[in-house]
Amino acid sequence: MKWSIIVALGIAIFGFIPLMGIPGAIVLSIGELCAEAFKVDLLCMKGDHAWPAAILATWIWPVTIPISCFLSFRLWKAPATSARWGLFLVLLLIGALIVSTGVELLARQEQKSATSQNHDETQAESASPIGA
Repeated sequence: MKWSIIVALGIAIFGFIPLMGIPGAIVLSIGELCAEAFKVDLLCMKGDHAWPAAILATWIWPVTIPISCFLSFRLWKAPATSARWGLFLVLLLIGALIVSTGVELLARQEQKSATSQNHDETQAESASPIGA
């Protein structure tokens, strides 16, 4: 259990500073592959959203490592080691999908608020008198 916390902290710290969000980009790519199966286009992987989304995912996803480790190695008492490692990997995948979904929801909410703000500014400009 201790090694999983150390690994999670290592990914969060070194994935953010020297790797500039590459672990988060891998997590989001896993989410994008799963979303393509359902014909969903991820907004967080497009244009200017991709790098900040990857950095955010780099900070959030490592939390799933100790949780997956606890659930698969401490809580579940399966005799087969391969079954425990399989559950660990499945839980990491589920964590990646949850993080991808959360980052995507944040990106969509940001786009929605930016669109409504631009719409409000356009209406304010059109309502103002021309000579003012």
